[in-house]
Amino acid sequence: THEFSSAPLAMTAWSFASLQLQHIGLMSSVSRRVVEKISDFKTPDFAHLAWAFANLRIQDQVLFNAIAIEVQRDIAGTMPAELANIAWAFSKNNFTNEDLMVVIAKEASSQIKNFKAAEVAMLTWAFAVAGLQNKQLMTEIGAQVSKRIDSFTAPQLSHIVWAFGALSLKHAEFLQSLSQHVRTSIPAFKAQGLSNIAWAFAMVNFRDKDLIRRVAPEIARDASDLRPLALARCAWAYRILAVPSPGLTEAISIEAAKKLDDFPTKALVKLVDSIYGSPAAKECDLMHKTLTARMLEVANFFKRQWPNAGSIRAACMGEYAQQLANYSLVDCGTFGTPVLLSQLGVELPSLAFIKRCRSQAWLRSEPEPECSEGEAAGSPRSRAPSATGREEFAVAEA
Repeated sequence: THEFSSAPLAMTAWSFASLQLQHIGLMSSVSRRVVEKISDFKTPDFAHLAWAFANLRIQDQVLFNAIAIEVQRDIAGTMPAELANIAWAFSKNNFTNEDLMVVIAKEASSQIKNFKAAEVAMLTWAFAVAGLQNKQLMTEIGAQVSKRIDSFTAPQLSHIVWAFGALSLKHAEFLQSLSQHVRTSIPAFKAQGLSNIAWAFAMVNFRDKDLIRRVAPEIARDASDLRPLALARCAWAYRILAVPSPGLTEAISIEAAKKLDDFPTKALVKLVDSIYGSPAAKECDLMHKTLTARMLEVANFFKRQWPNAGSIRAACMGEYAQQLANYSLVDCGTFGTPVLLSQLGVELPSLAFIKRCRSQAWLRSEPEPECSEGEAAGSPRSRAPSATGREEFAVAEA
């Protein structure tokens, strides 16, 4: 690699990645050379390098840290493709660098009209995966996609609306344009894409009842294409949007029953709660049994961890938190919670007890402190709320 100058070296790494040839020795040598001679490389080189390492799933923290520093120093005038590729690479490799993403967002916002459809999709996906809300950038993206919506493919639109949903950012103009576009081009969307749209609409509380009802048979027909998380999210979306679709619920239930072993517990909780009591869900009993077994595992974990009151003083909380995280749980849901409490020998709280708790909470509640000047929800550095909730951050309309 010492015989190569900066641009050819970057293009060599890019070429190997484009061909999906993971040569660890070569890429390690490239990384060392780049870090040693970092000042010789330009932003286009960094874009090629970052994309190559991310595309080959090679996580080189030292290299990416060096790239982040250099890109921030010389971000002005960076081409749209380079901005999109760098942002995509950092998110793909799970290297969230907020300072870098902020400067990318600022530069991209000023050039968003020049971004190609694929570049917009990559950039939006990168910010969503990083969990970084950037109000200015997402507002510009929403406006531009609305104006040029016919130039975007169905998968690109699906990825973009998924990103808005993942970030809990609502852009009314974009969502309305997308609704109108999908109505006239449903056959172009696969079940995963339509499911993404329904989920994103639910995440930001955008209810287009007619469209959601219209795409339900399309999703149901190809429900076998949906992975466990997508099945759970789709069922959840239709429940949140209050659009009954027995046919879709049945299709999701049948497909989910075939893939129960692949469901993370969190997704299974969401699915069971979403179709609970549905007359169309003939496979509910099997899902209930599977979730009950998962809750028994959690209950046994608690019993082993806390056999008596004294065990709290001797516990290593860091180790406990890590073990608990392995169960992939946020909450146990409407169905799972009573099951878990029963396994632990804890009675459900009575209605009178719940009312007393609420009355005490109301008495003790205080007004939230006002935000200081210049601070606002959805600020450029704010992180998105968890996708398990549905907190809405309104994006300013252009």
